[in-house]
Amino acid sequence: MTFESSHREPQIEPRWSGRKDKRARTPIANGTRLIMADGRSLWAKRFTEICSAHCADLGGFDNLSQAELAIIKRAATLQVELEALETRLANGEGKIDLVAFAQISNGMRRLLETVGIRRRPRDCTPNLAEIVASHHNDAEMIDARAEQSRVDEMVEQGCDTRAEESSVEEDTP
Repeated sequence: MTFESSHREPQIEPRWSGRKDKRARTPIANGTRLIMADGRSLWAKRFTEICSAHCADLGGFDNLSQAELAIIKRAATLQVELEALETRLANGEGKIDLVAFAQISNGMRRLLETVGIRRRPRDCTPNLAEIVASHHNDAEMIDARAEQSRVDEMVEQGCDTRAEESSVEEDTP
């Protein structure tokens, strides 16, 4: 005997899910803005740049969930504020609270780790052109060493290397 429940899990959809009119939603919800500001201030421009860069690192805006986007926005906020503190310090406008700076930095790091920031190993594998070039350079090096050893032997035997080299050049077609 199987037990079947008539109870179903409710499917939760946003209230605007069926709407096509973007004006019915806020600028943040319809994707035209990242923050509820006009975006002309230096802070807002830098915030938008940072959000865009982080979104691009994670595969683009369309590939992010709303939760990931929220975390990116919080990390971008912290990053803009850290940059403002760094600017104050660099301009000699007084001291900053380094403990607060470290706490904000750690908070930003944790947020970025949550969305997937990680160390990416650099590809050290040589490509075909590099392999061919290294073999070509090795062959040239072997030829140069052979030539040098031939000259060294001639010097040991007391031969005039300049005369020998000119006769060698005449013999080659």
